[in-house]
Amino acid sequence: MMSQERSRQAKEKKAHPLITAELAQDIAADFLLMKVGNLLMAGEPPLLRRSVNGRPGWKVPILLGNVRQGMLGKVGELLVDAETGEVVFTPEEKKQIEVRANALYQRSQAS
Repeated sequence: MMSQERSRQAKEKKAHPLITAELAQDIAADFLLMKVGNLLMAGEPPLLRRSVNGRPGWKVPILLGNVRQGMLGKVGELLVDAETGEVVFTPEEKKQIEVRANALYQRSQAS
């Protein structure tokens, strides 16, 4: 009986991430500013139950905007491990975000 209770508690603990949505968004925003670009912002993330090495993770939208034009649109996403706060974002993903952000910015200047 005691082992069933421990098993239930362990499952509940795994179901509740240590990193909140707000903290994941802050982690992503800092990461984007320091590692990717200063016109990128982190949007509100949904929780994925199994995303980072089989663990829960926050799927944070990456948004492009500026003071003059406001929010221009979504250019990608990154993952924040919901247990450790680690950002999962490859160099290839960074290049894709930079290309999409540049294209969106150029389109916004033409209109």
